[in-house]
Amino acid sequence: MVLSDSRVNSGPAGQAALVLGIVGLVGQVFTLGMLFLPVCLAAWALGQREEQKLQALGVPLGDLSQARAGHVLGVVGALFSIVAAAGLMLIIGLLATLVARDRQAWMLITDF
Repeated sequence: MVLSDSRVNSGPAGQAALVLGIVGLVGQVFTLGMLFLPVCLAAWALGQREEQKLQALGVPLGDLSQARAGHVLGVVGALFSIVAAAGLMLIIGLLATLVARDRQAWMLITDF
């Protein structure tokens, strides 16, 4: 008995979006910064473009898994990058305030 699978593959752009999304998100987590932001933005753009292309062809939403996953991973990675940048600015601001207020406290921090 042969089962036919009517699912449509996302194609190379959907697969690329998925791979870029995974690489970008993992890179963001391990580097805690904006180093992989361009990769996440590329995954976001590729995934969204592939989703729109397949939806225009009338492909059911359930068959867009790779493109949708790449799109979502790209968005999450970009948001993580924004949160990491905001956190870094907050830490720099707090340290600058600490240095401006009390140089002895700064010396305690840097004397590890």
